[in-house]
Amino acid sequence: MFACVAGLDLIPLVMTFLGCLLIGIEYGIVIGVVISIVFLLYSAARPSLKVTSANAFLGVQPLGGTSADAKNHNIVQMTEKDVLVIQPCQNMFYPSSEYLIYLVSKRSNRGGVEHPVIFDCMHINGMDFTTVQALGQIIEDFSVRKQMLVFTNMQPHVLEMISSSELGQFVHYETVSEALSAIQSM
Repeated sequence: MFACVAGLDLIPLVMTFLGCLLIGIEYGIVIGVVISIVFLLYSAARPSLKVTSANAFLGVQPLGGTSADAKNHNIVQMTEKDVLVIQPCQNMFYPSSEYLIYLVSKRSNRGGVEHPVIFDCMHINGMDFTTVQALGQIIEDFSVRKQMLVFTNMQPHVLEMISSSELGQFVHYETVSEALSAIQSM
């Protein structure tokens, strides 16, 4: 039965069980609910980003790597001309805005080289105004550094929201391949 449960899901279960045994059923349930809410809020405030080179993302064998590395999206060796693909793994809402700015800025400057970045929005189905402002800040930061930043795979309603916000120098392509071709032609 417990083989199908993720490790982090066991923490509220065990704490609820121990709370019920040691303190009482009411307090044990409250402890479990509070721990579950904390885990939920943490995952909303700290979204994970998958960062790969464009070649690995598209399945092209990277320099010095194997096809398994490309399939697993591991960056084996980065050259100055490599393009990074940053892909958020969930929707972006208010709690994640500042963390998003921090992570994108940190990851886009690998090894002291400012790589062009493709921000792949495939998994983003929703976004709020604060996140749009955060993306505007990221676009502005990249513009000041004269670093290329393009967005891809946006859902139509998310693209409409960002377009209506009139973010300066917002560039969008339908696919990562199109964005990579455009970046390489510049």
